[in-house]
Amino acid sequence: MNDAEESRSIIDHLSQQLRFKEQQGRINNLELSGIPTVKGENLMSIVHKIANKIGFSLASTDIDSIHRVQRFIPKNKKDAASYNGQPSRDLSSIPNIIVRFTQRQRKREMLAAVRARRGLTTADAGLDGPSKPIFISDHLTPDNKFLYKQARLLVKENNYKYIWLSECKIMVRKNDTSKALLVSCQADLMKIK
Repeated sequence: MNDAEESRSIIDHLSQQLRFKEQQGRINNLELSGIPTVKGENLMSIVHKIANKIGFSLASTDIDSIHRVQRFIPKNKKDAASYNGQPSRDLSSIPNIIVRFTQRQRKREMLAAVRARRGLTTADAGLDGPSKPIFISDHLTPDNKFLYKQARLLVKENNYKYIWLSECKIMVRKNDTSKALLVSCQADLMKIK
């Protein structure tokens, strides 16, 4: 291995470690999308209504912080093309809600309740207007959101049966008997082909 290849390898390794640490910083977070903003809204109240709807007992002490953030929009045309253009206007203009839990276990429990319930809507959150879907998932970094999108496309193209998130990690499995594969970087996408 020459100096340039060795340097590239070190940079790739350090970049992967940095992405991992950035994702670890979000491990206690859930991301809620599809909830329209309302003037004077009480995000804690909205989250409590959702928790009640899914049968999850949420205490105020379970939440460290709660706030809205803009949805990720690709920075350049190359990334935008990979994302099939800009996200749809109606969802991309609605800032997502980030809920940071004080304990990872409580976040896991709420996410399990969400998955068991499926099909949450804005009506479930007590919001006026037409009922629209709400999505709740692990809070991925922009890089991992992009990686997850690419992995979903490859899973579909290559007839894989399963793709899921587990503790903010992207997992895939070809069928019921195959071994689960971790997708943590672009190179891991080759495992799916």
